Amino acid sequence: MTFRLLKNSKGFSLIDVIAASAILIVVTLGIMSTMSQQRKEAANIENKLAALELGNNLIRLFKDSATCTRSLLNLSFDSTRIGSTRPPEITNITSLFSSSTGTSLLAQVGQKPNPMTNILVRSIKIIDFKSTALPDSFVARVEISFDPGTYRDIRPVSTQVTLQTAATSPLNAKQITGCNTKASLGSYTFANCVWLNPPRWGMDSFCPAGKVATGMCGTGRDADCLKNGIWGWGSLYCCDMVFQ
Repeated sequence: MTFRLLKNSKGFSLIDVIAASAILIVVTLGIMSTMSQQRKEAANIENKLAALELGNNLIRLFKDSATCTRSLLNLSFDSTRIGSTRPPEITNITSLFSSSTGTSLLAQVGQKPNPMTNILVRSIKIIDFKSTALPDSFVARVEISFDPGTYRDIRPVSTQVTLQTAATSPLNAKQITGCNTKASLGSYTFANCVWLNPPRWGMDSFCPAGKVATGMCGTGRDADCLKNGIWGWGSLYCCDMVFQ
């Protein structure tokens, strides 16, 4: 017995049509998956740029002692815990102002640092307290951390401040009465700048301690950033801040 396959007017059998449809579905799903991954990578880059911009603004705006003081005034910490296994932290900060007057905010817990991004400010803290040679004067860092949601984690951004304090009740508590960032002591320039590349695709880029990011080259899956003669994925331009 001989079976003959039914064919359409173009000469294709039902099996040919099913096979072609299956291939088309696989190809379409592959293209959609690639496009989805590229969109997510683009969102990751946008989130990282937003955090980078916020970190640079934090350093720039807090060099004004009046702006810094307005955000941190009257916060208190236990000075006896400096250098202990349970160092002091100030965690009850909900927002930072972007000027010494007005209502505009630099950052607010639970809000996006940039309306176009997908990350939220998770917390604002003052950490890493250290005593100075001056009475009632302490050095610390103001740190902003992020909640990336379903996107890639983002490193916190921070700036160093010098806090002026006064004793309050209880006696070991210090209340912030004013602050100065290191930058407020004078102008600064960037020096010893280098491009740093992540070792492979999908890994975060960050500047080493003591350097700040002043530029960035971001890509998707392909290594399209040519820096230092090396093709990379998410390069950061890291510099020393030289105070004058």
